[in-house]
Amino acid sequence: MARPERPLDSAPAELADFAAGLRELRRTAGNAPYRKLSQRAHYSATALSEAAGGRQLPSLAVTLAYVTACGGDPDEWQAKWEGVSRVLETPTESPDDTATAPYVGLSAFGVDDADLFFGREGLVDELEAKMARKRFVAVFGASGAGKTSLLRAGLLPRLVDGGARTVLFTPGRHPWEECAVQLARLTGVPAPQAHADLVADPRNLHRIVRQANPDQSDLVVVVDQFEEVFTLCDDPDERRGFITAICDASNTDTSGCRVVIGVRADFYAHCTQYPELVAALTDAHVAVGPMTTDELRQAIVQPAIRSHGIVEGALVAELIAQATGHTAVLPLLSHALLESWRRRRGNTITVSGYEAAGGIRGALAQTAENSFLSLDPDQRHAAKQLFLRLVALGQGTEDTKRRVPRRELDVADDLLDRLAAARLITLDHDSVELTHEAVIRSWPRLRDWIAEDRDLLRIHRQLTDATDVWEAHGRDPDTLYSGSRLIRAQESLGDVVTTRERAFLDASTAGELSRQVADRRRTRRLKQLVAMLSVLVLLFAGAVVVAVNAEREAARQRNTALALKAAGEVADMLDGDPAKAVKVALAARALATTPETAEALVNANAAIGQQSTTLSSSYSPATFSPHADIAVTPKNGDTPAMLWSVSGESAARTAYLDLDDALVRISADAKVMLTCDRKTYRTDIWDISDPGNPRKAGTLPGRQDVQALSENGRTALTTEVEESGREIKPMMWDLTDFENPKQLALPTTHLTSMRPDGRGLVTLRLSVNEPIDWTSSQFIDMWSLTADGQWSLQNSAEMGEGGLTYTTEYDGNGHFLTEQNLLASPRMRVWQVHDDGSIEKWVDIDTESPGQAELQLTDDGHYAFTDNAGMLRIWNIEKQLEPRLVTTVRGHGALAMIPLVHDNTLRFYDSRMGMWQLDLDVDRVMSRLCQDKGQELTPAEWTQYFPGAPQRSSCSR
Repeated sequence: MARPERPLDSAPAELADFAAGLRELRRTAGNAPYRKLSQRAHYSATALSEAAGGRQLPSLAVTLAYVTACGGDPDEWQAKWEGVSRVLETPTESPDDTATAPYVGLSAFGVDDADLFFGREGLVDELEAKMARKRFVAVFGASGAGKTSLLRAGLLPRLVDGGARTVLFTPGRHPWEECAVQLARLTGVPAPQAHADLVADPRNLHRIVRQANPDQSDLVVVVDQFEEVFTLCDDPDERRGFITAICDASNTDTSGCRVVIGVRADFYAHCTQYPELVAALTDAHVAVGPMTTDELRQAIVQPAIRSHGIVEGALVAELIAQATGHTAVLPLLSHALLESWRRRRGNTITVSGYEAAGGIRGALAQTAENSFLSLDPDQRHAAKQLFLRLVALGQGTEDTKRRVPRRELDVADDLLDRLAAARLITLDHDSVELTHEAVIRSWPRLRDWIAEDRDLLRIHRQLTDATDVWEAHGRDPDTLYSGSRLIRAQESLGDVVTTRERAFLDASTAGELSRQVADRRRTRRLKQLVAMLSVLVLLFAGAVVVAVNAEREAARQRNTALALKAAGEVADMLDGDPAKAVKVALAARALATTPETAEALVNANAAIGQQSTTLSSSYSPATFSPHADIAVTPKNGDTPAMLWSVSGESAARTAYLDLDDALVRISADAKVMLTCDRKTYRTDIWDISDPGNPRKAGTLPGRQDVQALSENGRTALTTEVEESGREIKPMMWDLTDFENPKQLALPTTHLTSMRPDGRGLVTLRLSVNEPIDWTSSQFIDMWSLTADGQWSLQNSAEMGEGGLTYTTEYDGNGHFLTEQNLLASPRMRVWQVHDDGSIEKWVDIDTESPGQAELQLTDDGHYAFTDNAGMLRIWNIEKQLEPRLVTTVRGHGALAMIPLVHDNTLRFYDSRMGMWQLDLDVDRVMSRLCQDKGQELTPAEWTQYFPGAPQRSSCSR
């Protein structure tokens, strides 16, 4: 007999009515025991019982599972849940009142927050132990891993409690200046004198510390965000001197100085460029990786307890599941907890409050977007320019935040205060910076701005630096812009420049006009001289030839500069006016034959031929089969998930699918599909051999995260997932009988990739146990399935230099492996796989940003696509060890690539599901476009894009 339910008298009225409705739904469904409902809902009986208990509002996922198991209408109950959630979620405090909040949001924990800093005690112990053995220690970790909090709220309070004297600073643009100011506060040496001494001789850092420590007690110098030495400091001499100083100060026998630096992991390769730093780092670094489950629980629960609050158990489990195994999630976790705290019920942080805040992945984006949309149009324009100025564009690394002096900004104080109140930016007495780099990663609008205006941002940043130099040299005319550089800045930047930058451009324009007047005077005098000396032309024929050649060379250089400028402008026309982009690209190519003009012509030709597909009307990107002949668009609002048959630019909807939020894998033969629910990890097997009648034919046992599906759809590779979200082990399945999938034996628990035919595996392993050390050797093992169904180790090889690899994937034919590196560089590597399982390095490809780019190969193995934040690069990799960049398509983000179509033409779909075809034969493209007589620029257009160059036919040979 089913156990009676507890009374609902003590529950709030809205919650009691909701729970009573669930109970009535269960009664009308036959009053089945919760144990039986659990089998249908794939949630525990306890979770389902508590959903109707009336103590708290269950999560939306549990509610819908309960309703579905009882045969109710999920849409109706979702509406009910949202209504109750809105009633219950009346914030306890004002969203702007964060003085008593136990979470710091995007900000790093500081020394004053030490009593709220939990979960990293073991790592602080490890850091202290390392400092006891080494006088120089580096803390490496990804952006968002918690390095700054570890140093400021973990290490520094312990050092101070132990009686140590400490200095903490970030390098900024001038590390010597920052160091001198901090030393002055502690040692009593005047800051100007300390700065002059450090610049004169880097070894003076050691001497200043000794002078200030007559008792020979150690001074601990903590340099946080050490990567700023590479991203913000533009003076290579100052950078090298600073690095030499901190290494020498910690290495000298009589040193009274210890040094701890915090460095983003993707700048490890930058550190290895300095021998003294390499020597100091030997066995002297601590890696900040993901928090364990217990550490996450402490970080989530203990701050609330310190503030006499509690966190719902279901929310703790959800947060741990979302954060476990993710290194860079901590700022997002802290921000989500802060927003959930603001929406707490009484003293309890609830699941519903967390979901109302947007969750880990959405809370920051929701905060940023709401803050931006609350501004008026003028403020939005100013805010956009501000955020773009606060980003340092990565060159071989991820984009980072940039500290900007207030004198560089033309932004009203009230706007700065509003953005600071939202914790998106941090204000200092003379500078502004993003609160955390997570704002760059997690706010889609800012990512889009950066992707759209990346080249413009580089031009603008160069202008800002040039303005600083101009002012620093007393507005010296020799530091002004001139020529094509001035033209490009004037035409590109428009109204985004500040008052001081406008003054620099105005001065540059005036200087350029003066130079042009002087040039014309010189030209006129030259003509007069030529006329006077014309009678001597025969005697000076040689001199005339030299002058003519010089004039031709000058004209060639001018034409090349103008063509490169026009080629850069073509990229900005592709979306708005592709027809004009073709005309300008043809003219630039006719004026100068360079790789840049070839790239502009190829992209313009592709843009004018770019075709919208039926899928373009979908609100979300599609998931394609390996050959892009089948696609699935996810559910979006009231629009259900759909299955499509795709042929080039046309796509026909064949069926609606009962899917919510699922990961989709489709076999290469387009007959089998796996769908993995992203919340419950229920994985269903679909028979889609008849696209008009897809059939859910089976379900994999347990909670499975799908990794790969063989080309014939008969073998699947998954990872088993615990309720907490932690991945346990890889599993392999025989799907021959959809209704009864069979688990297959695996040779190892370190699986990373499956060969497309399902009969081969690749494994990555280290030569040492955890914790991972960057000096560890790494091996790749190749496995093959024998005729009797046993796994055989074909080959084992060391991966070689360059840091740790974290992913390898087979190409569509199983002839190549693609490898992405973890820390040391933005390198992605392609390996050729031989029949005997041995591998051979084929090419290295530089993606310019580690951890973000995706790499795919065409099935013929001739081309590689790297897609990095909306910048698609196409590489020719036919020749071993000699990758050649063919072209770059900016701002379109390839989602699906199709193998070589024919005759040097490539095809892909962009982020709007438009189809692009890239003909890489430049001469053929030019010949075909020139068949249209309307491709010539008008005289006015020619003057606009190629001022000073005589007009010529765009299609002349």
